Amino acid sequence: MKYYKIAAKLLSPIMIQENRQSNNPKSLSYIPGSTLRGALAMHYLRSIGSSNDEVFNALFVSGSIKYPNLYPSNEQELIVSKILPLTAVSCKNVDGFQRDADEDKIGHGVNDSLVDKLTKRLDQNASVPTCKKCNQSLKAFSGFWSNSVKNPRKIETVLLFTRHTGIDRNTGTVAPNIFFTNQVIADLQKVPIKENKDDDKEYYTQQFNGCTYLSEEQHALLQNLSAKTIFLGRNRSRGLGEVELSIQATEETSFDLPRWNSSLREKCKKLTNLDIPEGIYFSIGLESHAILQDTFLRPIYDVNLDFLNILPVLRVTKTQIIKGWNNAWKLAKSDDVAIAMGSVFLFKYVGNDIPGLTGYLENLKRNGIGLRTEEGFGQISVCNPFHTEMEDI
Repeated sequence: MKYYKIAAKLLSPIMIQENRQSNNPKSLSYIPGSTLRGALAMHYLRSIGSSNDEVFNALFVSGSIKYPNLYPSNEQELIVSKILPLTAVSCKNVDGFQRDADEDKIGHGVNDSLVDKLTKRLDQNASVPTCKKCNQSLKAFSGFWSNSVKNPRKIETVLLFTRHTGIDRNTGTVAPNIFFTNQVIADLQKVPIKENKDDDKEYYTQQFNGCTYLSEEQHALLQNLSAKTIFLGRNRSRGLGEVELSIQATEETSFDLPRWNSSLREKCKKLTNLDIPEGIYFSIGLESHAILQDTFLRPIYDVNLDFLNILPVLRVTKTQIIKGWNNAWKLAKSDDVAIAMGSVFLFKYVGNDIPGLTGYLENLKRNGIGLRTEEGFGQISVCNPFHTEMEDI
């Protein structure tokens, strides 16, 4: 299995409706894995084969391929952005990264509050951190970022509204008193303001990227399937949803448990001058919504690791209702309650089998957690450097 990046270049605006029914339809700011999987399956059935084919079963039924969420990027840098964890905080007055690429959006810095929450448990008298530039309080900072501590910046999706009038069925003309809007993801995005700009292009194409593991056979099948443009999302009959896919091998990010644990301890001691209890600390962050259930099919909100000597320390989470539509059945999918993307869980390991734990976490990272992992749910990161290296940048 190799690590591949799936990139979707927008050829037209796309609409991925947040709710199935709404008087004011809003679009998601990313492409869910379930939408990508459904669009590729529809393309296969219309252009190549049938649902009884072995290839169709291998690609869409067996669950062996984990179709990832595609998060915003751009045509110039082709970076794979990540969701900002729920522990990310920034200045209440002027939020944002200090070294943002867009000079109009330079903020007072972004920090991570995971260590602050941990030290608060150790010392109830620990001071509440504030902005070091203006001494204002900090607030949650959400969205997507470039996933680079050396060159951090926020990645935003450009959304716009399309306006429509109703059509009278009898006359074929505009119906009176019927006017509505839809929110869509724009296909073009304005170039950030930069010095020494190499080209004079004012806009570039919006692009969305995500990563997954594929065998050589799976890569060949998907490469052949994505050779032509596909359509996804809603309102495809109105010209929306056309994207061009590409699949390329990319480098996988790794993690180092002892090093991350050491960095966490150093940051904690710097804040409180106290040593945290013994153990190897590590974090698990949700890179997508995770649908977790107990043996009675009830939703749960804890990540339970079945590796000996792992103890939970703290969690920063929120919930999300997952809604969907099955285009093949023309029916709504049943709603699921999930732990929202960006949620963070901190654990400590009190055993001695560090290589075994590392292998266990790598396998968890590769396969995901919970239900519907083939649709992009349950994707995780382990020992995210954001928690230990992000400080006032």
